[in-house]
Amino acid sequence: MEHSCKCTQKIVALDVESVLADIHSAWITQYKKKFTIKDITDWDFISLKRWNETLKTFLEETDNLWEKFPEKIPPTVPNLKEVTRHLKPFDIVTSRRTLGGIIKWVEYHQLEYRAIVYVPDNKADLDYCMYIDDNPKLATKLKDNQFLWLISQPYNLQVHESSQIQRVNSIIETVSQ
Repeated sequence: MEHSCKCTQKIVALDVESVLADIHSAWITQYKKKFTIKDITDWDFISLKRWNETLKTFLEETDNLWEKFPEKIPPTVPNLKEVTRHLKPFDIVTSRRTLGGIIKWVEYHQLEYRAIVYVPDNKADLDYCMYIDDNPKLATKLKDNQFLWLISQPYNLQVHESSQIQRVNSIIETVSQ
């Protein structure tokens, strides 16, 4: 995890959904969706129109999962607690407003984090050098001193690797670097 960061924050910023929590699988299972994660080929869910799905529906239904059933949301990898120990210190940085459910989920999985940070807009505006995220829009907003491990998903395949962006399949790969 060595990268030459010039910002003051030497803490890793971890996204929740698709980095720590497998929200898509939980959503598909809980709401008996007729598609898979591979069918979500764009960030704004336009690819799901044929199933009458929208980003708004996803956000509403997954807000419900976070608020009422956080224990039904599986981690993205086995032994998540052990994996994240190698990333310390880290903050959980999310655009989700359902912080109560996220806190319950994090406590349920016994993750040792420094803080949970809610950011409504651009995560790159925060003072972090290193991000682990799946959001393709974050990749276009990085400052010169920031680095992104992009968790590879069907909806972010258009993002190309660069000196600031490295594509990984899971959080486990970030630990070994």
